Amino acid sequence: MTSEQVVVPKWAWIGVLILALLGLGWWVSPRDTANRPILLLPDAKAVEDYRVSVSDWYGRMKTLDAEMTTILSGKFGSDLFSKSREAQKVMEAVIQLAQEVERQDVPTAAIPAKSMLIESASAYLTASRAMLQWVTASTDENLAGAQLSLENARKTIEQLEQSEWINP
Repeated sequence: MTSEQVVVPKWAWIGVLILALLGLGWWVSPRDTANRPILLLPDAKAVEDYRVSVSDWYGRMKTLDAEMTTILSGKFGSDLFSKSREAQKVMEAVIQLAQEVERQDVPTAAIPAKSMLIESASAYLTASRAMLQWVTASTDENLAGAQLSLENARKTIEQLEQSEWINP
């Protein structure tokens, strides 16, 4: 009975290691909607991260739109305290959103998306100011102005909805 050692050549170990790493890479790679792997080079990752931010800001704008619509609908009636408190919360959220959009670093490929976002954020800021004006002085003229401003803001966000940044 001889005890011979089985010697596995280095190329076999290297081959198994390479296959294991390829399998691991295939398994953990992020996928797009068509289930194709996404290669996350630094530039591509920056664009993808910005696209995620755009989607988040878009969702927040839609939420703020709904909140402004609720306030302008007269849900709070003549309760000035509740109406002004909710309007102030919306105004602060719109300001914070506009600042985030403005301050976020943008990859070169996303400059058009940033300009659409800034336009939408600015329109929602204008709408929130008009809404606060209506809350302060609840006239039909101020209500019409606030509703018109909100409608203009919706038009700017429609452009964003049609872009590849929201619907890739």
